[in-house]
Amino acid sequence: MSMQDFEIENGMLKKYIGSGGAVIIPDGVTNIGMEAFRECDTVTSVIIPEGVKRIGEKAFFDCRNLVSVIIPDSVTHIENFGFSGCKSLSSVTIPDSVTQIGAYAFSRCAKLKHAPLMRVEGKLLYEPMKNHIRCKELRWLVLEKRYSVKMYPAVKYHLIFQMFLAGIDEDRTFAYIKNQFFKMFYALTDMEEIEMIQKILDTELFVTKRNIDRLIQYAIEQEKYEIQLILTDYKYQHFGFQNPADKLKL
Repeated sequence: MSMQDFEIENGMLKKYIGSGGAVIIPDGVTNIGMEAFRECDTVTSVIIPEGVKRIGEKAFFDCRNLVSVIIPDSVTHIENFGFSGCKSLSSVTIPDSVTQIGAYAFSRCAKLKHAPLMRVEGKLLYEPMKNHIRCKELRWLVLEKRYSVKMYPAVKYHLIFQMFLAGIDEDRTFAYIKNQFFKMFYALTDMEEIEMIQKILDTELFVTKRNIDRLIQYAIEQEKYEIQLILTDYKYQHFGFQNPADKLKL
């Protein structure tokens, strides 16, 4: 077996799995090949050494007990389905050196709160928490800037907000958000995307004195009380309460 490329046969890889399920990849390896550790249930953690440039297609596919991965600055490519199905994966470090993340590289990683999706114009985008999209539609939206593409609304809106916040196609995403703001914000409220909602509020660009009561009322109607509190606090901090009865909404 070449020291520059792990082979496909899982049985040949057992010597690289240390006690406790830690993968110990030797120095000198530059490529972790296709399906190298596929369905290795004994793997619990991976530290990839400097010098590795590419993580191959399905390299860690369905490693169901893999919990953490550290990727060094030398890696530039994570291929399709690289870590797909790693249902216990809860920690992964993606350095700026990674310029390409393949389709579904981190799909079905249920415990990974922020799953890296793709890098666009040097900015890393993350998979929305509720992913109901096909990869081709996602790429039409993010890479080709086709904002009219039909896909699950909450996912679409979450990605457009991400693009705006990352400065990707900023003028067009800003115009789209201004035009579709209520639909977009309502969708995030329905999905309880609290972190994204807070980032939108932090821009101080879209939630205004004229529309905040409508957003608060929607959160009340949908029984999204944490979002209601966040919006009510934002109203108090930025606009104050003109009517003392508004305080009761807290």
